[in-house]
Amino acid sequence: MTIFKKVKPLFFIALLLPCSLRVKAQDYHWQNSYSKVFATGDLQWQPEPFEYLAGKGEEVRYIDYENGSDANDGLTKDTPWKHHPWDTRASGNAAEASGILSCVFKRGVTYRLHPEDGEGLLVADASGRENSPIRLTSDPAWGKGEAVIAGSRLIETTWHKASRDEVPARMNPDHVWYTDIEMPSAPQSELPPSVRENFLEWRFGGPRMAEIILFEVTPGGEIHDLHIASDVGWHVSNPNFIMHHWNQWDGEKNINKEGEKEDLHGYDDALVGHESDYFDGGTLWSQYGGLMGTPTPHVLQPGDYDPEKGILAHRNNAHP
Repeated sequence: MTIFKKVKPLFFIALLLPCSLRVKAQDYHWQNSYSKVFATGDLQWQPEPFEYLAGKGEEVRYIDYENGSDANDGLTKDTPWKHHPWDTRASGNAAEASGILSCVFKRGVTYRLHPEDGEGLLVADASGRENSPIRLTSDPAWGKGEAVIAGSRLIETTWHKASRDEVPARMNPDHVWYTDIEMPSAPQSELPPSVRENFLEWRFGGPRMAEIILFEVTPGGEIHDLHIASDVGWHVSNPNFIMHHWNQWDGEKNINKEGEKEDLHGYDDALVGHESDYFDGGTLWSQYGGLMGTPTPHVLQPGDYDPEKGILAHRNNAHP
């Protein structure tokens, strides 16, 4: 005989309990957003308002690059150092300092890493801790203007008004002023240590062009870049593509110079017909595939230009 037992159905009930999810605050400033996004996709920089925080959890030292001395103790605004302890030019008490120090730079003073008396590097060899950071800052109550750390070199030479004989025929001397600065090219062994140590050796060897960028600081503190161009009055017409109005080669060719390494030459019908020395001493910036499109400077030497064919050399053995 078969017996059937009635079995009650089983129901599984998921009990939902209220819970809260904790959203972790941003740990670092770089995790925050500092820009406003417009409907067009454009961005506008919106930094946080400056807040002077030195002295909250760390020791403080004061730096005045113009009038300070590394022999001072750096503890007050009246006894500031000249150099930051990370500066390779630091000496005395500044060089001996270590640990978690926040340094206050005097406002209105430019701290120069490339002055005429030698190059300096800031080598960060210390780390802060939670709630005890290392700050490089400025005190609004000490000095006027902004505190600036500049990797640029101040041009202190005299500017001269150009005469007709001192400018190419295509230029109006009334619009040209000039000054002498360091040579535009130098052997690699004479390049600043920061360039030699942080960039690969130029694979062609020999002298190379110095990358020169000029800036003007107005009496009001505004900074404008000065364009190094062959045409007076040239300006960037498209800020999103600085080479928008650059000329384009009709083509290029390699020319072998009697068994030596080939020169790369560009030719353009627009270059035909000038005097044979028209481009001598100028600097040609050109893109080509060998450098993945990177514009590369070449100082034009006598013979680099062929006025009949509109050809310009833009790489050779001695000067890539």
